Amino acid sequence: MSSPAESRSPEPALLLPSSLSDTPVEDPLFDEFWAAYPRRVGKGAARRAWRMAQRNGADPRLIIAAAGRFRDDRLACGTEQKFIPHPSSWLGREHYADEVPGPEAAPSLPAKVPDRLNDEQLLAVVVRLAGDQERPVTMAAEIIRAIRAQLTPADLDAFPVVSLERGRELAAMPYPDYLQTPEWQERRKIILKRAGYRCQVCNRDRSLHVHHRTYERRGVELPSDLTALCDDCHALYHDKGLLAAQTDVA
Repeated sequence: MSSPAESRSPEPALLLPSSLSDTPVEDPLFDEFWAAYPRRVGKGAARRAWRMAQRNGADPRLIIAAAGRFRDDRLACGTEQKFIPHPSSWLGREHYADEVPGPEAAPSLPAKVPDRLNDEQLLAVVVRLAGDQERPVTMAAEIIRAIRAQLTPADLDAFPVVSLERGRELAAMPYPDYLQTPEWQERRKIILKRAGYRCQVCNRDRSLHVHHRTYERRGVELPSDLTALCDDCHALYHDKGLLAAQTDVA
């Protein structure tokens, strides 16, 4: 004779609704969401949250669009992966329903050079402008304008930048060969232009040379390392050193 405990039928297993189970069901829209979201962890939990959001009436296409905007925003801000919520949390908290900010008007930049932004402020402007995916060409132009607005005329005439390896190569080559390089020719043009194409000692405007006041940074010279001199003043400097004190004005 069987005992009462043995005669009881086993309790049925608790079944989740098929829409919320962990069993993967082909869902192209979920795959689109998964590809769009910036952090791909906890796929099973994300799939359950995705189905629950649809049971609650959320439009899957709107969720996917919101995930894409969230991804672009996090990329523009440089957010580290560890600070991006799991997709299941993002879905569960209904962040896809967050208000979409309206498009920001491109900043109106004055023609004159404004008070200079510090590096942090300029970076914030560039990041915000670069994040506008709908108007990439316009935004690129505005970024260029924003940066140019912070430059002084001296910055615009800055010497060409060379790599460390190229700088060493220029410093090691024979001096006559260095004077034929495009880097030196560019520096020479800039110094002559800054001097108004006149000798910086006697103000003559003919037979000009660009003279090294120091060879310490040859190949990566600063503007203050060079000065424009006419033939006569250049000869006085080299032959007698008479202009050493006078050529401090670059």
